[in-house]
Amino acid sequence: MEIPRVFEWIDKLFPSIKADAIKKIHTSQTKQIYAALNRYGQKNEQWFRVSILDKKTNAWVFPENAIQRLIKRKLLQPKQGRDLWGNLFTLRKKKAPSKKRAHALRLRFVELVSAGPDGRPGSKDDLAYPQGS
Repeated sequence: MEIPRVFEWIDKLFPSIKADAIKKIHTSQTKQIYAALNRYGQKNEQWFRVSILDKKTNAWVFPENAIQRLIKRKLLQPKQGRDLWGNLFTLRKKKAPSKKRAHALRLRFVELVSAGPDGRPGSKDDLAYPQGS
């Protein structure tokens, strides 16, 4: 049974449980992605002799395709980079740093975003997961 179909079934029987279940599953995944981003930031200078560190904020600046790069470099399994609807998580740059910090100080200006059930980034069903959520 596919995960989205399971959620449809849960939603019919227990509507309040669906959001909590999605958040718990995604939170587990996002912790793995933040850990992989941290390793990517640390290793990038080693691999390419180029730093992705913004010295002004002491935070890493990632390319738009960072999740794909994590998968390509085998820092993340392909399934780990996808949300429950099969779409790749994306990184969103933040102007203000996260207040909570779970993995690394240098990740505080990014948050992971799922495009949600409709698969379209920037719509009202998007789910954001700041570091430490």
